[in-house]
Amino acid sequence: MFKQHLFMSRADRAAWRATTSLADLGELTARWLEGTLASHPGYAPNFGPDEETTHTPGLVRALALCNRAGFVTECSQPGLIGTDRYLDWWAQHEAVSGLVADQDVLHALRRAAVQHGLLYVEHRPDTADRPRPPGIVVTTVNGEPWTRLGDWMPPEDVRFLWKGAGEQAVTAAQDAWQVTLVNPVPGPFRQLLTALVEAFADPAKARCVHCGCTEDDPCPGGCRWVASPAFEDLYSTCPPPALFDDAGDDDHPHGIEPRPAGPGAHQHPAAAAVLHPVRGDQPVQPWNHPGHRIAGTERAALAFADGKELVLADWEVSEAAPDQDGRVYATLRGWIANATASATPGDGYVLPVEAGRAHLLRADLRGRDPLSDLLVHIDVHRPGAPHPNSWDHPGYLCRVSWMDRRIDAAGHRVPEAEIGTTHWTDPADGREYDLEAAYLPEGERYNPLGFTWRHYDRWHRGVPLLHPFYADDRAPAQGLAAARALTDGPWVLAAEAPAAAGR
Repeated sequence: MFKQHLFMSRADRAAWRATTSLADLGELTARWLEGTLASHPGYAPNFGPDEETTHTPGLVRALALCNRAGFVTECSQPGLIGTDRYLDWWAQHEAVSGLVADQDVLHALRRAAVQHGLLYVEHRPDTADRPRPPGIVVTTVNGEPWTRLGDWMPPEDVRFLWKGAGEQAVTAAQDAWQVTLVNPVPGPFRQLLTALVEAFADPAKARCVHCGCTEDDPCPGGCRWVASPAFEDLYSTCPPPALFDDAGDDDHPHGIEPRPAGPGAHQHPAAAAVLHPVRGDQPVQPWNHPGHRIAGTERAALAFADGKELVLADWEVSEAAPDQDGRVYATLRGWIANATASATPGDGYVLPVEAGRAHLLRADLRGRDPLSDLLVHIDVHRPGAPHPNSWDHPGYLCRVSWMDRRIDAAGHRVPEAEIGTTHWTDPADGREYDLEAAYLPEGERYNPLGFTWRHYDRWHRGVPLLHPFYADDRAPAQGLAAARALTDGPWVLAAEAPAAAGR
């Protein structure tokens, strides 16, 4: 009996050997996640997913959905935070990495990352000779890195990972894009899971936003639909008991009380209840409320040339190590404290500044010399949505970054002549580039809801770098690590590229 567990069954080996495409690998991976296939290449034979995966509501369902949609997952983990039995402090981020061959699936993942504020890393199939973005630390123990995802896997590693699969399928895996998505905030959140379900679920089918279940595929032990007035654009939500008052009776467990559906509400036909957050009758609070947890923290006041002002709470200043050109970039990071918000669930916030390039006139930072007359870039990030059960969410995280100084090998300051320029001429072919324009790799079609590549005041050995921007966003979508050199072309102006089909 013991020896039988050391090897794949004949049926499983035959199933994996018969795969001929990435879609085949995704289907069998989905079956393995769901428990109908005992073994998976790269994992111990006859062992399914870890308990942290199977015991996280909706995670297996979301991963199976991804695999059948064309995002073949190779590694994933739920978020958690806390101590183990040895009193070591673990901080784990929601994360998933996998392979993509279909461009529509790739664009869906990019959109999901932007719309849900996820960290995103991708590697092109032909990335062997290109600068590669680094991976992301997704788990720390006592503040020290423990696990990272998103590093590039060379073809031989991909082949090893899928050892036992059909040769055509392995080749397809080697030729696929490598994609990683990470929730930037550690802990038991569902931001990534929700993003995956929204990206690939059938929009015509009512699906629980908490765990992804449907009437045809309910939660183990059964579940029921309830209305959610805080999410009027969604059909329903599947409430975990922890989100509700303990008060209840036999007719209304967990404090769920029936109510008639309001006019125009998007409600599942079986829905006839309203959710009550743990805080009972306390109204939803805007995150600028005086009782909010950033109240009383240190403030930084920033004034810009366009007359706008920005106030950052609980701020900090950090510096990156000098890059290969000797540039030292600095970042002022904090929570936006002068935005406005109502107490109505689902209302958006009005931000005092926009993301993108700006001229900073002055920033007063207590205990530090003021910042003055700087060309900066503003990046606004929402780690999560302030829904009724999380009214204490700090809101929007803002990063204001700039090139602080440039130094030589000995650490002495040297003049800077490239930052802020708007045109560049390639010395190899004499072509002039507009550094304020948007570009696409030659051969790609322009999609106004897709990605273009733009300059973000970063350079590498005298060559401007381009970063991916989603739609009309004014800050890069994938972080600075995803940059590509302007000489890594050929590039065409997005305005001159052919339109995507149907546009």
